[in-house]
Amino acid sequence: MIVIVAGIGNLPGVIVAAMGLGAAENYAGFILGAEYQGAFVYILLVFILIWRNQWLKRQRRYLS
Repeated sequence: MIVIVAGIGNLPGVIVAAMGLGAAENYAGFILGAEYQGAFVYILLVFILIWRNQWLKRQRRYLS
């Protein structure tokens, strides 16, 4: 999941994504409880993928 968030071939992004997802998972485990800890990470992954898709759509430029 970390490479999905960071992108393939982006070592600094992988390190930041690993730290961020780890911190978010621990925070969710503390706030929501251990039973929702894994579900929170998957929901966060879905939101990140939706956000990245919208961001990439705005950056596309078509040559005329």
